Amino acid sequence: MYPHQIERLTEVLEREGLQALVATSAANVRYVTGFGSMVHALFQTTQLAVWSRRGTALVVPSIDVPAIVSEGIGVDHVVPFGDFVAARGKGAEADRIGALSERRAASPTEALATALDAVGAGTGRIGLDEGSLTAQAWELVVAKLGPGRVVPAAALFRVARRVKSPYEIECLERALHEHAAIPAPWPSARALRPGDLVRFDVGCVYKGFCSNVGRTGVMGEPDLRQQAVFDAVQAGLEAALGAIAPGVPAARVFNAAIAATRAGGLPEFQRHHVGHGIGLEHEEPPRLASGVTTPLEMGEVVRVEVPYYQHGWAGVNVKDTVLVTRREGHVMNRSLRGLVVLD
Repeated sequence: MYPHQIERLTEVLEREGLQALVATSAANVRYVTGFGSMVHALFQTTQLAVWSRRGTALVVPSIDVPAIVSEGIGVDHVVPFGDFVAARGKGAEADRIGALSERRAASPTEALATALDAVGAGTGRIGLDEGSLTAQAWELVVAKLGPGRVVPAAALFRVARRVKSPYEIECLERALHEHAAIPAPWPSARALRPGDLVRFDVGCVYKGFCSNVGRTGVMGEPDLRQQAVFDAVQAGLEAALGAIAPGVPAARVFNAAIAATRAGGLPEFQRHHVGHGIGLEHEEPPRLASGVTTPLEMGEVVRVEVPYYQHGWAGVNVKDTVLVTRREGHVMNRSLRGLVVLD
């Protein structure tokens, strides 16, 4: 775990009076441990990451143990549960896998109790990320650990993850490289025609970190309305980017975007938001929306967009991913922002 994560999670423990935090979602487990389970991605298996001032622990199905060992995941304790049969090989790595697999628990709740004891949090209040738990799973954990010990923590993890570390910023920048884009929409069989507007809304995932960038193109030269709408949308985006700085309320970015888009030629323009945070999940705090007084912080990464959609006509969007630096917003993606002429 990097010093940045330790600092952010320690602040949460101290502020909330907790002994440990337990992550359940893929994003939060990766934040605490750096581990991203392929098994979980495919089959939505139970995985937990425990963090306290005295160490970290992973609670995983036994099938995940070889990946944790081979990837060199730097946690203090690994507590597997359930059965998984595999022949034992030779060498230090095989010995490590075998030793961990032999100490497996019967169930996820048994494994969690063992992990909490291992990191010195066998008693006291625990923050449990409820985001990926069913109501039944929550009750099982509460029954195992005892009443009054467990409080919801999904929102606490979101707060901790808002400000990115240098490593996280590097991963987000890598995810934005031009050869790493994957288009999200399903294509139709319709061939493009002269005058068609085309929205590009693309991104990828790199080491668990998400990216997103949006551009608009036109087949051939744009007509007057297409260019006018695009110019208004781009004016809104540039106003939003110009408003970004540490300490600025999120609503001020929203208001700047709406005002500039209306002044730029779309007087009736409306939006419910003009972006949000991005990181280990596609959508993270803060939300750039009306009435959101949360101030931006240095080190946050936000996705900023000012899209315009009109049924029966078309859609236009320009979207950038922005790092909040000491004085302003730094656009992390590299592509040009103008209306792209396709020919």
